[in-house]
Order: sequence, then structure tokens, then C-alpha cells
Amino acid sequence: MYGGIPCRDEVIAAIRDVFTAPERTAAERVEAANALVDLSPTFIPEATQAIADVPLRLAARADLGPAHRDTVLAAARRATDSTQAAHILLRLSPTDPHDAIDHLRQVTRDPRTADQLRIRLLFDLRQYDGLAPIRAIRDDPSSSDAVRWMAAMSLQDRHTDDRAAAARILKRLATTARPALRWRAAADLMTFGPRGREWGAEALQAIVDDETLPITARTGAARTLAIERPDTRRRMVRFLQDLPPSLPVLEARSEFEPTETVIALQALAKDADALTQVRAAEAMATTHRGYREVAAIIVRRVAHDGGVPWHVRLRAAGDLAKWSDLCLQEARDVITRLRS
Repeated sequence: MYGGIPCRDEVIAAIRDVFTAPERTAAERVEAANALVDLSPTFIPEATQAIADVPLRLAARADLGPAHRDTVLAAARRATDSTQAAHILLRLSPTDPHDAIDHLRQVTRDPRTADQLRIRLLFDLRQYDGLAPIRAIRDDPSSSDAVRWMAAMSLQDRHTDDRAAAARILKRLATTARPALRWRAAADLMTFGPRGREWGAEALQAIVDDETLPITARTGAARTLAIERPDTRRRMVRFLQDLPPSLPVLEARSEFEPTETVIALQALAKDADALTQVRAAEAMATTHRGYREVAAIIVRRVAHDGGVPWHVRLRAAGDLAKWSDLCLQEARDVITRLRS
């Protein structure tokens, strides 16, 4: 808003720039198409054309009216043996797509199906098969910790008994699971009311204090505890300050000490490999907007370095295009050249 008048023309121009900018992803173009149609249905033809070449799974996310939905459904029906297509039919079809339902049921029974996909499909089939299959996975002691965690979290808001069961599973995982899952389970516990917050805080503190655990788990736990329990923030920040300034440590500190963190990230990027330089620059730009130009200098150097792997240069050039108006066209030229 400027002077009480919506900057409509500027918003439309910015959205259209997303459609044509080479640094933008297909997913970002779909989001832009939805935003454009939200402004007015008269933009539906333009938005539809802008995402005509995106993959089917992304086209299904676009809410561009009945004609676009029918086009997506027609494409999905031509590939009914595809799990992805069947999933799209299940979500978008105005009537029950029985072939798609049967296909997805077969996928959930297939022992080769990834556990994460199986739980997601079972949840999508809940209006036909209920939630009992997911509860069975959650309560099965032979299931892996990660699978039981996913099942428990997908059911946490369904029923009070499901929420209680999820809290019990998370409490166990927060103390016995592998390190990466331990701190995530403990962080999830912080959303389960006063008792869950008590359990979660105890588990997070135990992870922070355990010097045998990987640094990523300890810093993740410290950051979560500092955010969820402000009374521990000073102690957690001091803990992070005492650790060697690696990228995970600095990313955890960034929320509490933005200026000190970006200075440390800048120093870290000087002697690091190309990918770490890019990641440090991204952390700098996210932490402190005033350091975007400094971050842009780092990624510009990486984008033009012919000895750096192609995908790292492409990521650096994309960052440069987002952060620096001065180097925008230069970054887009690099992206176009690398892709060709």
C-alpha cells in the first residue's frame, strides 16, 4: 500500500517477472500464477500459458479454474498406472475415481513402497478406508522409529486418543532414537501442551548436554529450546558461542545474534569450499538484509568460477539474481549459459 492506494500495477509486474526470470523455479511460477489469478479471474489465460510447461505434479497445485483442472485431470487419466497421477485424480476429481483409489491401495500394500509415501497415501485414502491403517503402523513396535514418528504426527489432530498416543511415542523417541530424530521428536513435543512442553524441554536439554551426539543435533536442540523456552535463551546462546563457528552452529545462532553471526559467516566463507561459501552467503542474506550485497559478492565469485561444479554455480547465480539489482542481468546471463 502507498498513500492508501494498492500498488496493483507494481504487483502485477513483479508476478510477470517471475514467469520470465530464468532464476525462478517451476514451483515459483505456479505460486505466481495462483497469485495473479487471485488478483482477477481475467488473468486466467495468461497464468495458464505461463505454466503450460511445468510437470504434472506442479500443474496440479495451480488453482486456475475449472478449465485448467479438467486439463490436469485429463493428463492424469492418460497415466492411470502412475502413483502420482492417481494421487492427483484422488485430490481433484469431482467424483470418486475408483481406478485411482484401487491403484493407490495396491501401492500402499506393496512392500517396495517407501514408508513415507505409504503413510501419505493412507492419509489421503482416509475418507474411504478410515485411519485404522495408519494407527496400526503407529502402534506397531516392529515399525522403524521414523515411520512411527511420521504416523503419529499425521494423526495428532484427529482425536484426543491419537494426540495422547503421539505424545507417548514422541517422548520415547526423544530419548532413545537416533540423534537427528531425537531432537526433532523433542521439538515436536513442545507443541503438546504443558506436559508435552515439560517432556520436550527435558529431552532437548539432555541432547544439548550430551557431548557424544553430533553437533547438528545439539545445535538444533539448543536453538529450539531457546525459542520455545525464553528463560533458557541466555544459557543456550552461551552454549552456541562456545562451540567452534561451523555453519550449523552459526545458523543456529543467527536468530539471536544476527550481526555477530553474519560477521562470522563472512569470515567462514573466505577459506571454505564453493558450496560452503554459497551456503554461508545464503545464511548471511537470510539473517541480515543489510548484508545482502556482501553475500552477493561471494556468490558472484562462485558463479563465475569455471572450476566449480555446474550445479553449485547455478545455485550461486540464482542467489545473485535474487539479491543484487545491479548484477541481475549478469546473473541471468550466467544461468542461461549454464543451462544451455
